[in-house]
Formats: sequence, structure tokens, C-alpha cells
Amino acid sequence: MNLVDRYLARNVITGTFLAIVILTAISGFLTFVSQLHNVGVQDYTIGTALLYTGSTLPEWISDIFPAGTLIGSLMALGALAHANELLVFRSTGASLVRLARSLALAALVLVLVFVVLAEFIAPPTKRYAESERALALYHQTALLGPFGLWARDGSLVVNVARMGRHHQFEGIHLFRLEPHHQLAAVGYARKALYRDHHWILEDLNETVFAGRHLVVRHVPRSTWPKLLSPDLFKVLIVNPGNLSGVGLWRYIRYLHHNHLSAEHYEIAFWKKIVDFLSIPIMVCFSLPFLFGSTRNRGASYRLFIGMGAGLLYYFLDNVTVSMGDAFHWPPFLVAFGPLALFSGLTAILIRRMT
Repeated sequence: MNLVDRYLARNVITGTFLAIVILTAISGFLTFVSQLHNVGVQDYTIGTALLYTGSTLPEWISDIFPAGTLIGSLMALGALAHANELLVFRSTGASLVRLARSLALAALVLVLVFVVLAEFIAPPTKRYAESERALALYHQTALLGPFGLWARDGSLVVNVARMGRHHQFEGIHLFRLEPHHQLAAVGYARKALYRDHHWILEDLNETVFAGRHLVVRHVPRSTWPKLLSPDLFKVLIVNPGNLSGVGLWRYIRYLHHNHLSAEHYEIAFWKKIVDFLSIPIMVCFSLPFLFGSTRNRGASYRLFIGMGAGLLYYFLDNVTVSMGDAFHWPPFLVAFGPLALFSGLTAILIRRMT
């Protein structure tokens, strides 16, 4: 590693962080504005909105990190190219491949930062943000443990054995309390579905304590306006975006062990791997644009190229994931498709410039 390698790496890392800071500031402002309509509802205050905004930013940063790397690399290396510093580097006989090797140090540092952010910071902060938001808006608390989900909302205590996707619970025990915390009724429902702003309980068996008498009833289908808030449900359900790569792998093994579908989570797992691999590709993708007709263009032109390419990758990545989840495409192919496309395009462009 020589002085040139460190100099290029420092510029790329600085440019990437600057691009991410700018994108994050825009996202944070928009997220905060979107939460203002909740201010004044129950215990939701400006402070809660700020807390929610700040706690969701790490997940946003991890989502746009590859695109931010591309934009930052284009801006940093574009500035060096405009000052003819890269031209001097190439005049010594260094090829684009050699220049790409010099940028490997920057890519390695950025990957390490991304791993720490995506694996250890973003998942818990996102879960914390959603939990605090639901608690402030709905006064509901919940605990996930080895015996399922326990949640309380006022006088109602709920235990859920299993949680599924699409707003569905299975094996629900209900406990209704009197004002002095005495047990008023217990019930069990086979399934609960959230439809049209109501919870629908199927096969509800309820025992009501009426003085010295017990009233037992069976209701095939019962509508409850209040059971758990949908926002709290989003926190409690196993959301791929709220899990680290290790957590996803463990949950996938759990689903396979219980003969349950894991395609949605397998796609999320492979997508995390792809996000790690995409960072060095994004750094190298900026090189072909720095030695052709774009070398003497202004920073605004390079920013346009970077944002266009970054947004295209972000769009393809999300569209492919959504289509793969809908049409049951192989998770590995869904996750690696956009990266393979950009990797091939990067190799072709570099080869044409050499």
C-alpha cells in the first residue's frame, strides 16, 4: 500500500460519507414531517417524532448505502479527474485495473462500516422506534418470550401462540380484567385476522365470571374493534428488515424445521449478502465515467450520472425483490440479479476503457 492508495481511499470514503449525510438529512426531514400528523394523539409528542425519526435513520442509511457509495465515489473521483490528478496517475503507466485495485482499500473500509451498521445498529434501533411509536399512540406494551406473545391494552391481556404474515394470529388466549385487576373473563380463539380496521376472531370460546356463576359461550366468528393495534403488530411480527443477517439465518432454519414457507426471509437474507458485495462494485462502476467525455464536465453532471445510476440500481433491486416474492422466483436469483447486471456492465465499461 503506497501513498496514492491511501490518498484515493481517503477521498472515496470522505465523498461517500458526505453523500450519505446529505441523503440522510433529506430522508430524516421527510420522515419527521410525515410523523407530525400524529403529534397530539395520545402521548405522541414532538419529542416522540424526533425519537422515531432518529431511530429509523440507521435502517435508511443501510438501505441507501450502496447507492450513496456510487454517488460519493463519482463526486470524489470526479473532482480528482477534473484536477487532472487521475490523469497523472495513469500517465505513470497505471491502468484502470490498477486504479480499481487502489480503490479496494476504500471499498474494504466501507464494507466494514456497512456490516456494523446493518448487522448491529439498524435492526435494534428500528424495532425500538416502532415499539416506542406504538406505545405512545396506542398505550400498548408487548413481550415476546418462549411462550409466545404477551400484550396488554388497558383491561385486556392477550397471549398469542403463533404469529403469521398478513395480519394473522393463531392460538389466542384472552384475559379481561375488572378495574381492581380481578379476572372477569377468559377466552380462546383459534385464529384472529385484521380486516377493515377490526379484528375477527374465529372459533371463540369464552368463559365469563358473573358473580358465583360461570357463563360459557361459543362464537364461531366474532368482531372485535380492539385487540392489538396494527402498528404494534408490525413490531411484533418477524419483519426481515428488523433482523440482522445472523437473525435471518436462524429464523429461516426455524421455519424450515417447522415445515413453513421461508421464501420471503431467504430473499431478505441473500439481499443482505448482495448489499455487502455491491459496495466494491459501486466504487469500480464510477471509474469508466472519469476518463471519457465526462472527465471535464462539472460536478452537477457527475452528480446526475451518479444519482441516476444509483437510483436505477435501487429501483431494480426493490422491483426484483417484490416480483420474486410475488411469483416465487428462486431467492438466490432474485437477490443477485441486479448485482450481476451491474457487475457485468462495470466489467464491459472498464474493458472498453483499457
